[in-house]
Amino acid sequence: MKKPWTAAEIECIKAAYAEGKREKVIAIELGRSESSVSKAITRYKIRSKRDYTVLKRQSHAGDSKAPRAIVAKTVRLDTTFNGNPCNWTSADEVLRYLGENHPHFLIRYRDCKPIYKFHNIEVALAKVLMEANKIRLSKGEPIFHLDEVTE
Repeated sequence: MKKPWTAAEIECIKAAYAEGKREKVIAIELGRSESSVSKAITRYKIRSKRDYTVLKRQSHAGDSKAPRAIVAKTVRLDTTFNGNPCNWTSADEVLRYLGENHPHFLIRYRDCKPIYKFHNIEVALAKVLMEANKIRLSKGEPIFHLDEVTE
């Protein structure tokens, strides 16, 4: 239930607000909610309105600064997260490599889309890449990285 503001409470709010106390602290002292104190400050015109014309726009504030020098970007080699160079290849190269080195790998087409199979089980391109990289690691060769799979 709403309690009406007494003159003593309003004077207390005026004094505390003039001292710079936060609305939350004033509300605790008066035993009221923070929102009710905020409404009272607005309703009894204790809070002065801001003069927004004093604030400057940031677009005009930067006129005194010197223009930035344009720094040329350095070209970095493609590397993995641990600094090893990447062997970026296409999916066709990975599929060719796997077809030559894995006897149980097949590619079938369904609705003009390739379907990859290991031991007659359908797998995704990520699994194909993993199998190819497993073979390459066993031979001591660097692994493949695909744009479509490796990130």
